[in-house]
Amino acid sequence: MKKCRSRKAEEVCQTTISLLEPIKDQLKTITANNGKEFSLHEYAAQALEIDWYFADPYSAWSKAKMKIPMA
Repeated sequence: MKKCRSRKAEEVCQTTISLLEPIKDQLKTITANNGKEFSLHEYAAQALEIDWYFADPYSAWSKAKMKIPMA
């Protein structure tokens, strides 16, 4: 785990890539909430070569339902 210095999309994207790059072979997907900090998810998904999903808004209890992959 690593703490981002801010919630800016650029910082979150860069931190996500640097944190997960060493284990990207073990990753299949990422599921995130719909926050603005994930607006650059396409870059992270491309760098990590994985599918990125978003949870349905207001449905935190429903993990089975996912939106279309955004990668």
